[in-house]
Amino acid sequence: MAEQVRVCRVCGQVNPDDDRTRCNKCWASLAGASTVTEIEGERHTRRLQFTFLRNRVFRIVFLVAAAVGFTVWGVLVFFELGANPSSPTTSLNASVGPQTWAQARRTPQNTGYTPDQAPIPQRVMWTYTASESIVASPTVVDNRIYFTTDNGDVLALDLHTGQEVWKYISKLPSSSTPAVVGDMVIFSVRPSRVIALDKETGVLRWQSENFRTSFLASPIVVDGTVYIGGEDNKIYALDAATGRKRWDFTTEEWIIAPVAYADDTLAVTSMDGVIHILDTTTGRKRFVFDSSSPITGSPVIHGDQVYFGTHRGIVWALDRWSITYPFERAIWRWKVQLYVWDMIMDEAPLQEGTVWGTYIGGKVVKSPAIAHDNVYVANDEGKVTALDAATGRSLWSTVLDENITTAPVVAGGTVLVGTENGVVRGIDAHTGELLWDFRVDGSITDSPIIAGGSMYLVTNAGTIYAVTGEGT
Repeated sequence: MAEQVRVCRVCGQVNPDDDRTRCNKCWASLAGASTVTEIEGERHTRRLQFTFLRNRVFRIVFLVAAAVGFTVWGVLVFFELGANPSSPTTSLNASVGPQTWAQARRTPQNTGYTPDQAPIPQRVMWTYTASESIVASPTVVDNRIYFTTDNGDVLALDLHTGQEVWKYISKLPSSSTPAVVGDMVIFSVRPSRVIALDKETGVLRWQSENFRTSFLASPIVVDGTVYIGGEDNKIYALDAATGRKRWDFTTEEWIIAPVAYADDTLAVTSMDGVIHILDTTTGRKRFVFDSSSPITGSPVIHGDQVYFGTHRGIVWALDRWSITYPFERAIWRWKVQLYVWDMIMDEAPLQEGTVWGTYIGGKVVKSPAIAHDNVYVANDEGKVTALDAATGRSLWSTVLDENITTAPVVAGGTVLVGTENGVVRGIDAHTGELLWDFRVDGSITDSPIIAGGSMYLVTNAGTIYAVTGEGT
C-alpha cells in the first residue's frame, strides 16, 4: 500500500501522515490538510510550486512595469516633454513694412520702433470721437486705421479723412490693439475671446472658444499663430486662420502685456515678476528668470537678448538662449539665502541667463523700446532713460514734469511718450534733448504710433487724433 502523506496548503510541502500539527517547511497549521498518496502529494506540490512561481513572476513584472511607467511619467512631467502640438495651417504674419503699424508695438519682437521719421506736429488733420474711451493704440495698414473701444466696438477709418469705413459691435469691452494680418483684423475682448474680422468689410470671420478668462493683453501674430496671455495665468497659441487652440502654457500669475517673439522663441512676462522663454514649436518652457518684482510691461527681444523693466525700477537684459535645468532655481535660491546669511561669496549670486541689470529708479510699469542698439524706458516718476543695449550703461535721462502714461516708442531718431495731461513729447533718441511737445484734449491712454508721416493718438475721451507736420 502506497505511503500516505499530508500536503501543506500554504507552501505545498509534503509532510508525513503522523501526529505532527505543523508543516516542516513553513510551520503553517496542517489542520484540515487532506491525506493523499505520496505520488499524488508530489503532483500537488509541483502544481502549487508552479502556481507560486507564476504568481511571483507576474508580481515582479507588474512592479517593474509600474516603476518604469511611473519613472517615464515623472520624466515627462518634470522635463515637460510629450507630443508636439499641431502646426499652424498658414504662415500669416503682420507686416513690418514702411508706413505700416500692423500690431501692438509694431514688430513681433515688441521693439516699438519704426524707421519712419516722426513729424514735428503742427496741426490736427482730423479727429474721430467714439462712443467710449480708447485704451489701446490703433494700427495702420493700407490707408486704413483700425482700433477698438472700451465698449467693444471695432472700427476701420479712412487714414486720410477719418471717415468711418465700417464698424463691428461686439458688445464686449476691449483693451486690445488689433493685429492686421492678411485679410483679417484680429483682436481680443476682455471677456475670454479672440475674434477675427474681414479687413475690408468688418464681417466676422471666426471667434475662438470661450477660454473663461479675461484678456487685457493685445494679440501678437507671427508665422500663422496668434499669441495672447490671459488673467488665468496662461499664454495661448491659436491658429491664425481658424482661431483653434494649438497649445497653452501656464505661468503662476496674470499675463497682461503682449508677448515678444523671435526665432521660434516666445518671451512671456507675468505679474509675479517671472519671465518665461518658451519654444513655440512645442509650447514648452526653455528658460525661467525670477526678477522678484512685478512686471506689467512687455518684454522686448533684440538679437540674442530679451529686455524688460520691473516695479523695483530695474531694467534687465537676459540671454534668451539660456536653459533652465532641473533644480537650478532651487539651488540659486539657496545660494541667495546663504549670501544673505554671510555664509558664502562677496557678491550676490546671479541667476543663469543674466547679462545685466540697471537701476533707473521709480517703477517701470510700461514696456521698453529698442532702437539704435539702445533700450529706451520710462518710469512712473516722469523720467525717460536711454541705456546701452549691450552693457546697460546709462546714456542719458530726461525728466518730464508730468506723469507718463504710455510706453515709449521710437520713430526714426525721435523717442515719443504720452502723458496724463494730454501732451505728447518728442525727445532726441541720441542726446535726450526735448525737441517738441504737442497737446490734445484728455489723457493719452496708449503709445503714439507713426505711419505715413503722420502721428496717431488715442485718449480716454474716446478721441483719435491724426496729427501732421508743417506742409503735410
